[in-house]
Amino acid sequence: MTGVARSTAQLDKSLKFVCNRLHTFGLKNWFVGYGTLLGIVRDGHCIDGDDDLDIVIDVKEINQVR
Repeated sequence: MTGVARSTAQLDKSLKFVCNRLHTFGLKNWFVGYGTLLGIVRDGHCIDGDDDLDIVIDVKEINQVR
């Protein structure tokens, strides 16, 4: 970790926002991965004290993301 640690509530709020934006813009080839997925599966929420969200997006949709 190199960034600022965030609370579970902050990370969960950010994750919901990003997921909603990806859905709004019609991106379909993406998923939550790595530590973010681990926290959701294991604890039901993002890992407290983490400093990022791990979202994998198909490179073919990079222009939509930009």
